[in-house]
Amino acid sequence: MRSPDLYIGGLLTLLGLYIVYEGRRLGVGSLHEPGSGFLLFRTGAALCLIAGSVTLSAPFVPAEPVPGAPFAQVRWRKMTVVLLTLTAYAGALEPLGFIPATALMLLVLFRAVDPLTWPVAIGAAIGTTAVVYAIFGLGLGTQFPMGLLGGR
Repeated sequence: MRSPDLYIGGLLTLLGLYIVYEGRRLGVGSLHEPGSGFLLFRTGAALCLIAGSVTLSAPFVPAEPVPGAPFAQVRWRKMTVVLLTLTAYAGALEPLGFIPATALMLLVLFRAVDPLTWPVAIGAAIGTTAVVYAIFGLGLGTQFPMGLLGGR
């Protein structure tokens, strides 16, 4: 049995049930006229299904011995790079703007976490930023910080 799966799955299932409850309390509405709690209700239900399946499968999955000390397999350098990059991104988003800040953040992550070659990393960073901007900025009308591109 995998005890951590059992505990975390149970905890997340309870959290999902609470989210479902709050979504219903706000009013779910219908698919064509969603209420305030529509997204909460559906998100909580999905969390319940996923966490519940982890909880129910935990007794049937054999525990695997972890060699070495706890957290021995954690890649601390990569985790630190990700956290520092995301922190810098949050600070740079407003002054630089969405497009340059996001492209730079992705470039750093593509090169540092699971290193890609420079041409692939640059292309992936620019391509991902362009797709996200096209979907959310142009398609859905989301307003992003313009920063350097705002032409103040």
